[in-house]
Amino acid sequence: MSEYIRVVYACQTGSRYAPEKTVPLIHGLYDQTWKMQRDAEVGSVMLCCDGFLMHCLEGEPHAVRSLYREICLSRYLCDPMMLYQMSVPTRLYPADSHKLVLPRTEVRIYLTEHWMEVFNPFWLKDEQIEMLLLYLGDVRGAQYRDATVRRMERPTTRLLERLQQGLRWLQWPVSQ
Repeated sequence: MSEYIRVVYACQTGSRYAPEKTVPLIHGLYDQTWKMQRDAEVGSVMLCCDGFLMHCLEGEPHAVRSLYREICLSRYLCDPMMLYQMSVPTRLYPADSHKLVLPRTEVRIYLTEHWMEVFNPFWLKDEQIEMLLLYLGDVRGAQYRDATVRRMERPTTRLLERLQQGLRWLQWPVSQ
């Protein structure tokens, strides 16, 4: 039986960056993390809320630690700090999945009912982090990627688009 590891880290996104630059920063981190984790079979979920980012990575220990190190070294995050690390027998998130959750109404209601009006991951205890991770596994993300689907479908879609663009000049105008 394989042992997995779950690592949660957090950082600020709003203190050093203007609010209008926070969204591109998060989407840039999301895209870069996706590219780095594609071949590592690491599942993850990101929660961006109230100027903070909380990111959970889950998978084989060496792959998760390596990905965490790459993320910390390659992005201009505001002092990322590991909040939680635990060995787990089963995964919460499928391998090769990557989800970004933004503070929609349902997430805001959940946070308000359980712990805080304003989200700050540095105030959470281990039990609260576990409960939040379970909840985030069920929430529909603003963006969601599954590497197995992407690897099979995306090249076909691109190829069809290129073929359609390339063959437009062959279409004869229909005369009336």
